[in-house]
Amino acid sequence: MTVYPDVVIFFNFIADYLILKSVKIITGAGEKRPGIFISSLLGGIYSVFMFDERMKIIYSLPFQALVSAIMLLLGLRCRKMFLKVFICFYITAFAFSGAAAFAENLSGVIVMKNGILYSGNSIFMISACLAAAFFLITYFLRSIVMRKKIPVKKEGITVCVDGRSVEINGLFDTGNSLLDPITLYPVVVVEYDKIKDILPGEMLEFLKEGRDLNFSMSRKYSNRIRLIPYNSVGANEILKGFRPDYIKINGREECIKDVIIAVVYKKLSLNNDFDAILHPLI
Repeated sequence: MTVYPDVVIFFNFIADYLILKSVKIITGAGEKRPGIFISSLLGGIYSVFMFDERMKIIYSLPFQALVSAIMLLLGLRCRKMFLKVFICFYITAFAFSGAAAFAENLSGVIVMKNGILYSGNSIFMISACLAAAFFLITYFLRSIVMRKKIPVKKEGITVCVDGRSVEINGLFDTGNSLLDPITLYPVVVVEYDKIKDILPGEMLEFLKEGRDLNFSMSRKYSNRIRLIPYNSVGANEILKGFRPDYIKINGREECIKDVIIAVVYKKLSLNNDFDAILHPLI
C-alpha cells in the first residue's frame, strides 16, 4: 500500500478534531478558540512520524500520554477537571478506534497502527465512519454522564442575545436531557415571557406562541434558530429555540456559548421559584 503523508495528516486531524469535540460535549469542558483546531493539527502532524522507524520512541505509551495531555490543555479549558477529561479522552479515542476497525472490516482499506489512522483509497468510507462514530459515541457517553445524580439546586443565570442581557432564576434538573439534534448542544428551557424583552424583532416574531414554523427571516437570525423535538405525555412535539450569544451561571467566570435556549409559553413553577430548567451538563 502506498501511504501519502498529507492524507495521513488530514485523516488524523479530522479524527482528533472529532474526538476533542466529543470530549468537550461529554464533559462540559470549555473550549479554547482556536485551541481545538491547533490541537488537532498537532495530532495530525504527530501521526505522520509513525512511518519513520527512527521515531519509534515517540509512540511509546508515556510519550503518547504526554502528547494527549498537551492536546487537551491546548484545546480545552480543563485544568480543574483534567483527570476526568483525560480519562474521557482515552475512552472516546478507543471508541473511535473501534469505529475505524469496523470500517476496515467493511472495506479492507483502512489501517490502524499505533493508534494512527490511514487509508489506501477509501476517503468516503473513513469519513462516513468517523462522522457516524462522533454522533453515536457522543450520544452514548453523554447519556451515561447524565444518569449520574446531581443535587437539585437553583442558580441564577444571565442570558445575552445581540448584546442585551437578562437575569433569570434557573433550576438544574436531571430530567432535562434535551439536546440540539444538529450540534448536540445542551438545551435550557426558559419561559418566553422572561426572555422576550431582549430578543431581536425577527426572532421575537418567530418565537411567539402559535407562529408558523415556516416563518421567514434574515440569514443573520435564521442561522441561530433551532427546532428541538421532545416527547410529552402521549405526543411528540417541537420546541422553538435559538442560540444565544452566551449564558453565564452566577458564581462562574466562564461564558457558555455552546448552548441552546428553548422557549415555553407556560409557567415552569407554580410558586414562581424558577423561570428556567437548566441542563445538567452545562
